[in-house]
Amino acid sequence: MVVRYAATFLAATGVFQLIAIAIWTLARNDIELQVPFEYGSRETNLTTHFGLDYYLVLLNGVICVLVGLCIFVLDICIPDELC
Repeated sequence: MVVRYAATFLAATGVFQLIAIAIWTLARNDIELQVPFEYGSRETNLTTHFGLDYYLVLLNGVICVLVGLCIFVLDICIPDELC
């Protein structure tokens, strides 16, 4: 029973991460923001983009959902061997 709860909450964590990614993607403006920024003697523009953290959260969310579902199915199919 504890394994099933753990699998459920692992999958729920992944779902919440994927929801956060979806909200961030949909709420983001299509026109890329460019902020003029002076660094030392040269001027440059700060731009927004999907960085490494975005893709790490996306990958972690997918892995959490898949592993959670696998553990949940294994707990239903072979509960004695899993515990």
